[in-house]
Amino acid sequence: MRASVFVVLRLASVASPVRAQRPDPEAVRRDSAAVRADPASAPETWTPPAPQIRRGIIPAVAPPAHPPAPPVPAPPVPASPVPDAGRAAPAPRYGDAERALAAAAWRYIEAETQAGSGLVNAVARYPRATMWDVGSGLAALLSARGLGLIDDAALDRRLGPMLRTLREMPLYNGELPSREIDTVTGRPVDLQNRVGDDGSGWSAIDLGRLALW
Repeated sequence: MRASVFVVLRLASVASPVRAQRPDPEAVRRDSAAVRADPASAPETWTPPAPQIRRGIIPAVAPPAHPPAPPVPAPPVPASPVPDAGRAAPAPRYGDAERALAAAAWRYIEAETQAGSGLVNAVARYPRATMWDVGSGLAALLSARGLGLIDDAALDRRLGPMLRTLREMPLYNGELPSREIDTVTGRPVDLQNRVGDDGSGWSAIDLGRLALW
């Protein structure tokens, strides 16, 4: 029995831990004969060889864990100044050059305004205007009052006829003001430049300009 165990252990010792190899038959026969001739020569214990590590295989190592970076605080938002509700906004300051330009523009408004309709000619001495031009004339009246070129009474005298004309003018297809109108009568103008009751359509862009004021 001890001889058989020794032979088995000897076979295990010559085998590779990675790939088993066939033992040499001649060596096995010699070892068996020696054990049968002298049983005391068989070792009492057997220590298996240390396992071999195959080259080229590197065990995976988890990277060291790093603590999360602390959040970066947002910069403080400066408080916006709150205007004093009891104080009026300061009036804009204009120099001599700006006042000269405003006076020249106002002279055009005075010269090209139709007294009956309150409308302003888009071109000097040409009694036509689009809704864009009507919006520009309305902006001129309000700006002149803001700049101090006219007072409230003068603004009312000019603004009244203009608003009345806009209220009473015929609408294109009964829907919106015509694209172009006659500044004397406030009636629509067609594509042949003839004054009538229908006109030549309407413009959303021009009406938007008028609505801004």
